[in-house]
Amino acid sequence: MPAAAARAEDYSGTALTDAVPDLMGIRQAVNAVLAEPLAAKRRSARPPLQKLINTLDGFLFTGGKRIRRCRSVRPRPRPLPRGGRRGLASTRLRSLYEDIMTEFFLPELPRLLPVAYHPKAAQIEFRSNGWVRRRLDSCFANEQDLLSFLRQRNGLYGPLTVPGADEQRALDVADWYQYVTVIDSSVSDRSALGADEADARAVFTGIMADFHGGGDGNEELPYGLAGKDLWRRISPGLTPAQIQRFAETLEAFLRGCATEIRFKLTDRVPDYETCMTVRLDSFGCDFIRLMTEYAAGVDMTAYDALLADVHTHAMRQMITVNDLLSWRKEHAEEDKMTLVRVLIEREGLGLQQSVDRLCELVEHHERAYLAARDRLLRGPHGTRADIRTYLNGLDHVIGGSQEFEYLTPRYFGDGYVWDGSTSGWISLTAPVTRFRPRPGTDADTEGDTEPERSTGRRAPSLTRS
Repeated sequence: MPAAAARAEDYSGTALTDAVPDLMGIRQAVNAVLAEPLAAKRRSARPPLQKLINTLDGFLFTGGKRIRRCRSVRPRPRPLPRGGRRGLASTRLRSLYEDIMTEFFLPELPRLLPVAYHPKAAQIEFRSNGWVRRRLDSCFANEQDLLSFLRQRNGLYGPLTVPGADEQRALDVADWYQYVTVIDSSVSDRSALGADEADARAVFTGIMADFHGGGDGNEELPYGLAGKDLWRRISPGLTPAQIQRFAETLEAFLRGCATEIRFKLTDRVPDYETCMTVRLDSFGCDFIRLMTEYAAGVDMTAYDALLADVHTHAMRQMITVNDLLSWRKEHAEEDKMTLVRVLIEREGLGLQQSVDRLCELVEHHERAYLAARDRLLRGPHGTRADIRTYLNGLDHVIGGSQEFEYLTPRYFGDGYVWDGSTSGWISLTAPVTRFRPRPGTDADTEGDTEPERSTGRRAPSLTRS
């Protein structure tokens, strides 16, 4: 802990900071015990040790508040202190905490839904990468940024989420998801769309004008031209009701992106429900549903109310999984609209406690989705072929989206190659990380050649379903 101790001395304006290195030393020691095989066998020893970690996390992150004796060790949600010398010390303690908390443990998630790759997944990914280069290359600052984006394997998201679609529709869906991911990447970049909310909204207005066919496109910022190409290809396969929804889904996504920019630039963290509401837009939940219908050749517009519970739990499961697996990226980019940061900064939980809480919510929403789906299938509408086809497609969207988030270097560093692991320790600071079987420093991360994998799941197969 030499670096932590040196940093703590800089903050020695209050007695609270003097104890930080010792507290972090205790925390790391407890983590090491939890990682030992013996601890795994003695399950009764884990809860009190984990409670100690959660208490230390809450104490450190909320600015060194005195730990009270109470029945529950969960730190009470409270705003971080502001103003005055104590407020400054608390802010510095939080900064120190974030510097030291360089990793977290991701448990196994339920994964109760099917995963399948489109039979032409590789070909579709390559062709979609070519479309990005032709249509969106000038959206990147340079060739290296474009290549970095293509190495993220975003072209696989389509083949994973619509594995049963015909090849052309699967390619259309793949290109659509690449398109919105390019926009999302620019929104997170303070040197691009993320630099100014008003400028971003102006660009988004132009995108919508082009998408509707009213604009001529901007050669210097060709989001509109790419959007028109997607409209030309996809809209003939939609019903009139779906065509109206198509433009509305893009508009909702761009609205969510603009809201995320505002929170980031003003350094504000929303409450949980506000975050989830914005994420329903910025995650693209409306067009996820529409692309699922397009791939399956069905129209669910008339059944929106009937599918309400199914959609609520499906989308919340997907958002929560995404916010867990993308936390390393969002943390590095200081994004505010993410559930992990909300639980830490608005509800006063520690990092690991926040991760564990979100894992519980993933399981809750996944099981609730399955229950709502099964109720619908057993009901009077359950015999309809279009509803059954759509629900099967939605199963694969949820399972495929999660599979993609395990495998993409977008979340784990340029150079990451997935080995099939779905649980383990994730470094927030290593240039490239992976799911590791035990905690350690960045040096340990880079040099760890231990072959053991913290997963009970086999490596992925392109034919698995």
